[in-house]
Amino acid sequence: MSFLSTIKMLLRKCTHCDKYTLKSTCPTCNKFTESAHPARFSPDDK
Repeated sequence: MSFLSTIKMLLRKCTHCDKYTLKSTCPTCNKFTESAHPARFSPDDK
C-alpha cells in the first residue's frame, strides 16, 4: 500500500454534523466519526 493511499483511508466523517476530519471524534460536536470511504469491492462478493 502506498503512502498516498494510506493517507486517503484516514479521512473520517462525523455522522451527526457531516464534517470531515482525521480524528476518531468530531472536533465540532465531539461525536464518534466513521470511515468516509465505501467498503472495498470484490467480484467474489455475490
